[in-house]
Amino acid sequence: MADRDPKHLSEKMYPRFVEWDRQMKEEDIDYILTCTKRTQAEQNALWLQGRGNPGPKVTWTLNSRHLAGDAFDFCIILNGKCDWAMNCKDHWNRAVEIGKSLGMSQVIGKDGKVKEFAHLQV
Repeated sequence: MADRDPKHLSEKMYPRFVEWDRQMKEEDIDYILTCTKRTQAEQNALWLQGRGNPGPKVTWTLNSRHLAGDAFDFCIILNGKCDWAMNCKDHWNRAVEIGKSLGMSQVIGKDGKVKEFAHLQV
């Protein structure tokens, strides 16, 4: 079961999350946290998904920033539902802009593209 408690984030991530959350609320952008801190066993299971276990690949590393509480995943809520299709691009982009303004970043692949849009880390 994914940990969604922001209080489990690291000392360097938690204050950034608190301010991100404040700004998201101020801009009336609804979201949910889908993951904060993860155990190594949970990370290993996610890594195996799509690599022998059923389902699509959802992670590219065994050493995620989630392990130390230095990352969180989120989903924008649109009309009461998770907007995984990213129909509300303005809200998704603004969420990332707010994160970047607070010293957070996304994972960028070797091709220069964002690997996971719904992920912010320090």
